[in-house]
Amino acid sequence: MVYQTTMVILMKKTFLEAIRITEQLINDIMFMLETRTKPNYFTRPTNCKMDFKSLILFQLNFVRKTLQLELDSFFKIIKGVENSITKQGYSEARQKISPDAFIKMADAIITWYYGDNDFKTFKGYRLSAIDASVLEITNSERLRNAFWYSEGKTVKLARAKASGIYDIENDMMITSKITRYTTGERDIAIELIEKLKKSMRLGNPIRLSW
Repeated sequence: MVYQTTMVILMKKTFLEAIRITEQLINDIMFMLETRTKPNYFTRPTNCKMDFKSLILFQLNFVRKTLQLELDSFFKIIKGVENSITKQGYSEARQKISPDAFIKMADAIITWYYGDNDFKTFKGYRLSAIDASVLEITNSERLRNAFWYSEGKTVKLARAKASGIYDIENDMMITSKITRYTTGERDIAIELIEKLKKSMRLGNPIRLSW
């Protein structure tokens, strides 16, 4: 019972610390400047229905209902106002933020989590698994050109490939990437491993099993 209680407390502390790191980043003016897609975006926050912080928070929220219902609920609960934003307006607004913002947030949390030796290992090793999956994405010409496609008899369907490295012992995804549909799984795996070696300063040798 004491062990279970201690584990619950540790889990809460871990979760709350991750929240604190995320909050620090989205409130950091330099983070906003580095991850907006144009220099003139978010320069007049009072004129924006959804500023940089609001856009980040909404995108981190797990959307369960329709997009418009979620937007209405977000504005009512978080901003305390009834006038929401249309889903078209939101779609335009979110393009002002680079995907790098979410990569930076994820990397910051992973770096913090592995910043000491207070995590599970398997015989001294960080036991991880790598896998890849094919994604069905919106079948637009732009996405077909960017990520490629699978080709049937009469139609070309946009596809992409998602790959990630998962920490089995600590039950968390530690790095991932979406690439072209035709990219080889081994090539992506090597790229992700090299990224981890640099970002996490891995000192132990990496052993691969294909």
